[in-house]
Amino acid sequence: PVALGTIRILTINDVYAFQPVQGRGGYAEITTLADKYRTENSIFTINGDFLGGSSLAEFFQGKCVIDVLNAMDINMCVIGN
Repeated sequence: PVALGTIRILTINDVYAFQPVQGRGGYAEITTLADKYRTENSIFTINGDFLGGSSLAEFFQGKCVIDVLNAMDINMCVIGN
């Protein structure tokens, strides 16, 4: 028999700001938390509402967001709202 381990799912959604708001949040803080809790049995997902909402994302038509998510090592992505 194969022993099944625990899978940790780290998930975010509705991310609109690159920078912290009132000292919290932004992609840097998300990355720090994900790295803290990520294990070899982790899946890191982003679930919709991330390509717009900030002037930076709007100006670059979402490309800068994709670049940031690739750098964050996102495993799965749900497109849409």
